Amino acid sequence: MHVSFEPDTNLGPGEISIAVRAAEQTPAITALIHDIHRLVGKSRTVLPVRTNDRVLMLKYQNIILIEVNREVLTITTTDQTITTRGHLHQIVQELGPTFVQVSRYAILNLDHLQALEAGFSGAMVARLSANHRTTVSRRYLKQLEQRLGI
Repeated sequence: MHVSFEPDTNLGPGEISIAVRAAEQTPAITALIHDIHRLVGKSRTVLPVRTNDRVLMLKYQNIILIEVNREVLTITTTDQTITTRGHLHQIVQELGPTFVQVSRYAILNLDHLQALEAGFSGAMVARLSANHRTTVSRRYLKQLEQRLGI
């Protein structure tokens, strides 16, 4: 990794422009970008979720798991389960660095991960807070292990 400072006279006083360059966007790059946003105070700590009759503001720290079945998102928190319409790829961009996609159908909050257990055909099962579980597919397992530092 190479870190450098380049003065830019086109930027106004107090303006900062940060570019992260890599061959491809990996989970580590995504986490770095989230960390940069958090450091400069632009990162949110809540996820706005539109339901039929209102918009709920869910604190990231309370979200355990987000799953999708077709276009129906199920968001499991420490005290409720919310269903709404949407796509996983849209939500994953909005979430903080403690969230990681573990399959085509699920994103989990690392703060609620309690254990990884062997599953079927090379997949793993993530055991989460409040007795929730989700499958970690082989495709996403390496990314999860990198985020966990194992």
